[in-house]
Amino acid sequence: MRKKTNNYIKIILLFTVMFLLLVVVVPIIINQLYQAGNGYKTLWEAKDVLSYFGTVLGAVATIAAVITTILYGEHSRKQDRKRQMMPLLDCKLELDANHKLKAGPSVELDVIVLAWGNVRSINKIEQKMVNSVKNKKSIYFEYHLTNVGSGNALLIKTVFNGRFLIRPFNIQPNSKEVLRIIVEDSYLDNIYTTIHFEAKYMDVDRSAFYKQEEILAIQKNDNNEIIFLNVSDRADGQKEIDKSEYDKG
Repeated sequence: MRKKTNNYIKIILLFTVMFLLLVVVVPIIINQLYQAGNGYKTLWEAKDVLSYFGTVLGAVATIAAVITTILYGEHSRKQDRKRQMMPLLDCKLELDANHKLKAGPSVELDVIVLAWGNVRSINKIEQKMVNSVKNKKSIYFEYHLTNVGSGNALLIKTVFNGRFLIRPFNIQPNSKEVLRIIVEDSYLDNIYTTIHFEAKYMDVDRSAFYKQEEILAIQKNDNNEIIFLNVSDRADGQKEIDKSEYDKG
């Protein structure tokens, strides 16, 4: 987006310079040529040439204005369509979700397990994981992603600390998906660590790509229990990205 904006600025500056040259420099050149006396001998005078030049320049300016209006109208229509299709994820954290964790096959999206040297996703929850959460040796939380935008959020990639863990999924407007995360004791570096979360997705036209991110901080308390520290309820704003950044991860 920034590169396109810079290109537009360069084009505008170029046309501005060219227009100023035509308006200021060309009449001066014509005037100087006719002042030479022995130079051009024509059937018309300098004022006739300048009048003709003014007429042509006015016609060019009119055509340029029409083209600019058409291009601006097309740009506005594209922006309106983009806003009509734009998805937006409302990301909320639910910490009090231990009662929802049960052993057995996962009927929703895979569960993300963060453990030292073994970050993975699973589709079947083991009883020892449930016991570890109950004994506060591990922590379980849910990340609720609700599409509050006007269009579908397609092929959502969820990335934790640079690792893409579960298959892409879609969320329709006013719909929600729940990411379930287990953080094991071994995942913490000493007593404190962070989780960098990213959600990358595209609109229904697959012409615009977006990213939202948040950093979650967790630590151990004096009883060696895992707790959250400085957690925000929303991702840090939606950013538009290009396709190459979406494809990473």
